Amino acid sequence: MRFFIGLTWLLSSIIALAQADFTPEIHSQISDHVSDTLLYMDDSSVILDLNRDQLQRSDDDGKNWNKVLDGVKIQNIYVDKVKKDRVFAFTPEKTHYVSNDQGANWNTFTVDINPNLNYEVKVNSKNPDKVLLAFIECDKDLRCKNTLFYTTDGFKTDPKLMSDKVAYCTFTKSNNVFDEGHDDRILCLETERDNHGYIRQTKIVTSTDFFQTQEIINDKSGALGSSFVLAIDVIQSYVVATVQTDKYGGTGSTVSLYVSKDGYEFKKAVIDASVVSDSFTFLPSTPQSLHISVWGITEDGKQISDILSSDSEGIQFKKLLENVESNFLGFVNLEKVETVDGVWIANVVEGYDSVTLEPLSKSKITFDDGRTWSYLKTPDCKGDDQCSLNLLSLEERRGDGQGATGATPGILMAIGSEGKTLDKSVLNMHTYASRDGGLNWVKTIDDPTIFAFGDLGNVIVAAPYVKSDRRQETLLTKTIYYSLDQAQTWQKFELDLEIFPFLLTTTIDGTTTKFILSGLFRKDNSNSNSQVIYSLDFAKAFDKTCEKGDFETWYGRSNEQGEGICNFGHRDAFQRRKQDAKCFVNKPFVDLKEVDEPCSCTELDFECNFGFNKNSKGECVANYNAINKICAESDSKDIKLQSKRKIPGNPCTGGDISTNEQTFNCDDATLKANKIEIVETSFKGRISRYVFLEQTPDHSSDETVIVKTTLNEVFISHDGGKNFKKYQTSDEIFEIYLNPYYKDDIFLIGSNEKLHISSDRGTSFQVVSLPSQINIFGLQILSFSNQTNDAFIYYGDEHCDSRFNQDCVPVAFLTTDRGRSWKTLAKNIRHCDFVGARYIESGADKNTIYCQINSLDGGALISSNDEFKSQDTLFEKIVGFATTTHYTVVAAIEGDSLKAYVTIDGQNFAAAEFPKDFQVHRQQAYTILGSESGAIFLHVTSNSRAGTEYGLILKSNSNGTSYVLSEPFVNRNEIGFVDYERVEGLEGIAIINRVENPFEAQKGSLKQLRTKITFNDGSDWDYIQPPSTDSEGKKYPCIGKPLEQCSLHLHGYTERKDFRDTFASGSATGVLIGVGNVGDKLSSFNDASTFLTADGGSTWREVKQGVYQWEYGDRGSIIVLVDDQTNTNTIFYSLDEGNSWNEYKFTEDQVIIQDIVTVPSDTSKRFLLIANSPSNKGEETKTYALDFENVFARQCVLDLDNPDKDDFEYWSPKHPFSSSACLFGHEAQYLRKLSDRTDCFIGSAPLSDAFKVIRDCPCTRLDYECDFNYAKAKDGTCKLIDGLEPEDHSEICKVDKDAYEYFEPTGYRKIPLSTCVGGQEFDKFDPIPCPGKEDEFNKKTGRGLHGFNLAIVIIVPILVFLFAVWFVYEKGIRRNGGFQRFGEIRLGEDDDLIENDATDKVVNTIVRGGITIIAAGIATFKMIKIFDGFLINKVKSIFSRGSRYSRRGAGYSSVNDGDFRDDDEEDILGDVIDDGEEDYNIDDGDDGEILNDESSIATEAADDDLGLDEPEGDEYTDDRNLE
Repeated sequence: MRFFIGLTWLLSSIIALAQADFTPEIHSQISDHVSDTLLYMDDSSVILDLNRDQLQRSDDDGKNWNKVLDGVKIQNIYVDKVKKDRVFAFTPEKTHYVSNDQGANWNTFTVDINPNLNYEVKVNSKNPDKVLLAFIECDKDLRCKNTLFYTTDGFKTDPKLMSDKVAYCTFTKSNNVFDEGHDDRILCLETERDNHGYIRQTKIVTSTDFFQTQEIINDKSGALGSSFVLAIDVIQSYVVATVQTDKYGGTGSTVSLYVSKDGYEFKKAVIDASVVSDSFTFLPSTPQSLHISVWGITEDGKQISDILSSDSEGIQFKKLLENVESNFLGFVNLEKVETVDGVWIANVVEGYDSVTLEPLSKSKITFDDGRTWSYLKTPDCKGDDQCSLNLLSLEERRGDGQGATGATPGILMAIGSEGKTLDKSVLNMHTYASRDGGLNWVKTIDDPTIFAFGDLGNVIVAAPYVKSDRRQETLLTKTIYYSLDQAQTWQKFELDLEIFPFLLTTTIDGTTTKFILSGLFRKDNSNSNSQVIYSLDFAKAFDKTCEKGDFETWYGRSNEQGEGICNFGHRDAFQRRKQDAKCFVNKPFVDLKEVDEPCSCTELDFECNFGFNKNSKGECVANYNAINKICAESDSKDIKLQSKRKIPGNPCTGGDISTNEQTFNCDDATLKANKIEIVETSFKGRISRYVFLEQTPDHSSDETVIVKTTLNEVFISHDGGKNFKKYQTSDEIFEIYLNPYYKDDIFLIGSNEKLHISSDRGTSFQVVSLPSQINIFGLQILSFSNQTNDAFIYYGDEHCDSRFNQDCVPVAFLTTDRGRSWKTLAKNIRHCDFVGARYIESGADKNTIYCQINSLDGGALISSNDEFKSQDTLFEKIVGFATTTHYTVVAAIEGDSLKAYVTIDGQNFAAAEFPKDFQVHRQQAYTILGSESGAIFLHVTSNSRAGTEYGLILKSNSNGTSYVLSEPFVNRNEIGFVDYERVEGLEGIAIINRVENPFEAQKGSLKQLRTKITFNDGSDWDYIQPPSTDSEGKKYPCIGKPLEQCSLHLHGYTERKDFRDTFASGSATGVLIGVGNVGDKLSSFNDASTFLTADGGSTWREVKQGVYQWEYGDRGSIIVLVDDQTNTNTIFYSLDEGNSWNEYKFTEDQVIIQDIVTVPSDTSKRFLLIANSPSNKGEETKTYALDFENVFARQCVLDLDNPDKDDFEYWSPKHPFSSSACLFGHEAQYLRKLSDRTDCFIGSAPLSDAFKVIRDCPCTRLDYECDFNYAKAKDGTCKLIDGLEPEDHSEICKVDKDAYEYFEPTGYRKIPLSTCVGGQEFDKFDPIPCPGKEDEFNKKTGRGLHGFNLAIVIIVPILVFLFAVWFVYEKGIRRNGGFQRFGEIRLGEDDDLIENDATDKVVNTIVRGGITIIAAGIATFKMIKIFDGFLINKVKSIFSRGSRYSRRGAGYSSVNDGDFRDDDEEDILGDVIDDGEEDYNIDDGDDGEILNDESSIATEAADDDLGLDEPEGDEYTDDRNLE
């Protein structure tokens, strides 16, 4: 026995020695350039190599090569995946080549299109002679033109041009799996644009005759037919349409998938993830399921993905795995084991390195199609969270260029490392192997390698990247490994060259023993790379073909005992060569076979039926939204549905699985349908800060919100709060800053003097060191430049370990490289600004920076353009400075007064001229309210008594230097906020709260407030017209009283929980919401109700009794209200501008709502409720993300070419006291959604492009405001303030060298916003020539006529007129009987006038016309005489009221009542006077009483020292305030 054992050992040793001595047959070819394409033809030994536009071919696995198409420049080759022997060669010309015998012979075809374009080939799998050929050309804006050709004869004739209206076409039967419908059916996209270039729709069209005829594809809802379809793909047994949710959205818009199993009936897929157009990809799928990867980003910018899988219909998607490593090219670190169903290996991100913040990568494997995942294990690593095998790659390069795990029965190779996570240094990796489909792994080669499988895994070749110290940079090798026993042992051989191996491949199916190895090397004395291609033949390694006894049965998914595991109703059984068998299978181009063994059915072989969703327990529960759709297609009110079904194609048998049939009533299903999606999130600690980022063109659908808690932790969501992720950092985060100019930038102020910076909306951060700790003075921390996001200023401090240290001062530091380095800008600074960067267009130095010295007594304003190496002092003492859209305003201290200076170029300052009797004490304050209308609105505090503050609103001229009183006694609070709010999106409309008891308030009484509104940019302020009834239809008690005793009053800016909340939204045109009451004054906040207007503030209605918070969505299509005073669990929402309201319960618990927020533009359909639960123990905050996406069935139709046929209307705002639609001298029309179109959403429709000015209107009183040193009297006229002189308008002649005239003051000046033309020009009397410009003035105004010129202009026309009169008398009157015939001539009768020629006819026509005019005049005179005398007197009195002011008394400009008529020539005072409204009554009493009272109060407040202290620190950081 020992003899036989010894003999067997000896024979094995001899065989092993023989194998060790074996060297494959090697052939090589060297080229000076790297191949562009190198690939095998399928089921063939033919290889094609495209190198530097030259194509060569080998038909013996690369041993010998021949040039083909010699002399022809080839750009690309394409191997047909349907007709496997066909290959295309595309040139830069119009002539291209096709071969039907693997490139041995070639035919030409010609397409009449420009060369150098991308191409796409689509082949009909049922008839490969029918081919679609698309040439794609894209411009720099990525707008692509797709030109389509087709052939039906396999290119025997030149392809024909298909319809030029369609693009992105495919055969439905473009693969061998899809088998529904007509064999020749084509699906294409057809785009319609309006005359403005906007997409109306991109629809799916289909044809079976290459678009000689066609039909449109739609879904049941009709949404697909009017959508923007981005792509149409055939994937396995599915047709998938990728539809951009918002057809007008830009880069990064969300998309929906519509899926069909027959190419006709499409259903919208349900995906629990935000799918963005450029951030998802389809993964290798099966006939029973679609797989997609949805991308996200890690904190350091690395891309990650979530993997989702669908049900058999492709509709219901579930998440298989989260945080899978990916990259920006769409590659996902997820591999399906090629030959075994249900086995996937993925790399996932699990945590981050605490120092580098690099993501930590671990590998996981699933054997049941993603239901469960486990770590990979080796003999030394158990496969847990502490030690596992983690892979970089397990792909070989197939012969067709694709990556795959290899066509082997469970034999896998990979490179990676063992440990807690993947060591990403390639030099620290090894090569591993598995023989059981990935269940167990062993290290098989110490070096990392590229590898390839031959003979179904029975010969493996590996080219290492050698890790010697000498070659660390180049990783070159001459040694090649091979294994003949499925990676158990390895032999090696040497090449003739030392190469960097970059390609190792074999035939596509991996069934031969031939390999191709391509590597780079450098020839002697050469600095460029050359390429060598080796042909490696292992056929002679064994001289035997395997027989039956050389095979074993292996189950594709097996446990540790080798038993097959059921998946999808079957086991996979393979016959594979035994590991120690000394033979090859030797069946070239015969694919690996598997035998399916059916299993007994289990719950896993069933899926939820349409109408049901799987809950967290795995149960199929009713989805009433889906059931509603089923009901809509059913004629019955009661439907029966089975909750689950066996997955189509699943081969399992038997089993006792209940499908649970249920009956549903369709009316009940409608009530239970929940179209609003709710996601609840809990946070430890209270939410102390939350901010949404503004959307940008590149992130049009991004809804990033950042939340900071009282635990100094930050959470970020990119989908409006549906999914939050904690920002991973060891630092505490103290504050969040956003760059107002670069909307994608986020700055997190961290502990340990760290600044966390993101330039991609919080998807990744870089961490830099700050030059000091955060300042302890309460100043702002960062300020930014509008020219570059690399430059910003940080406010730290020095010597401030104790604030009582006299050397403790705030310090401003400047960075110009995004925080990598810092320079000390200035010390003892309160605030700095990149002022020069704002005024580059005005010639300012972009490097100019202003800084304010920090001082309680008023610090200097200093300026520098060299980072304060040198500096200028602009003002010795200022309270502060602020920059608005167009101006920089400085509040300077001059003696006991506070003086404002304005610059519009950052270089030259002009003093702000206030009314001459108006003084501002140095302890008072300015608040800049805005300058959006081209004028500065400035609030000046006139009463600073704590708790009763108020002031005056002043309005400037267009250059910000001359100010007039707009309204006195306007309310403010102790930190400088003012009850003033402009209506966003509309011109010149604003709302204020005015203190009606200023004298009493000044003495300590509670302020009594009334709300006023302006429709002409602050020239006139009126009380708000109240609704007549409340939301319950009850009449308000005060209705019928004058407006000043019964109007609508609203709680304003100073009472907001969040100062970012506003009455209006810039995107919801004309809609405002406020909380207040109807009465004679503003009542308590707790007693208020909620009001809404849809016409810009002209008319209001009560929508809810009680106090509600509000928010706008989808540009006003959605309005959400939530109770602001009591615990609640419901919201109210309206889809029709508040005409009707729906109640929705968002949680079972009662919560306290802290705020309701959404994106700043109010364009989203998502809202975020921030709430505190009174039942919570300890500090905890909850958020509820409300998603209204499914509330709308479609996107609203916008047709700018045919506006009467879409879902929008034109609307014009108007002054409530004018019959005209003119505001600011023009009639403007805004486009907004019709309120009854509740089934559609607006999205990013370009409504602003539809804004138009219908006409410029004649000027009226409403286009003017009071001029400098004038104020509005009680009757509405502008009166010169007592004791003041009008402004000297001749100054314009000194300032403007081109001016030749000026006008004396009239008391009026045109509102800067107004564009009125002609009409009543209140700001002009007769022009006066500028001194020294008299001649130019006379020439341009025609006032310099003398002598001969005067004769030409005056005398000549008189002579011509006299001649014409004489001629008519002679020819028309005297010759026809003279004047005595006037009474005889009758119009319309035969008047017997002499007409001998054309001249007589003309003259007689003039005569007849004269008779008509004279007769009409006589008749009118007679009619007037019969009128009643009383009526005549009444008419006279109406038109002579203005005579009271015909003389100028008490400083009034002469303005008659008639001057107040609008362009319809109606007396606008008429209706108002009749209504008895005192604001417009004309009073003969003391003309200056009210104005003098107001002026005296302002003066008194200015002159008296009221004990007002300057605010300390950074009480108010908004740059609109100067205190």
